[in-house]
Amino acid sequence: MHGWDDIVEKLSVAYTSLPEDEKSSATFLAPDYGIAGAIDLMGARYDLPAALSCHNYWHWGPPEGARTFIIVGGLREMVQRR
Repeated sequence: MHGWDDIVEKLSVAYTSLPEDEKSSATFLAPDYGIAGAIDLMGARYDLPAALSCHNYWHWGPPEGARTFIIVGGLREMVQRR
C-alpha cells in the first residue's frame, strides 16, 4: 500500500499524455489486484479508466472497447509472449 499514491499519480501523467482517441479506449493492466484496486480507488481523483490485472481482476475481462493498454510494472514481456 505504501507508494500507491505515487504510482497512481504517475499513471495519470501517462494517461493524460495519450491522444484523445487512445484515451477513450484505454485501460490499465496491473501486475496484481492490489495495484489494480489502487488504480480503481485512487484513480477516481484523476478521472482514470478502470484497471485490470493478471491476478484476480482478469476474469472480468477488459472493458468493452478497450484497445489501448497502459502496462504497469514488468508485464510487457509477459504480454508480448501471449
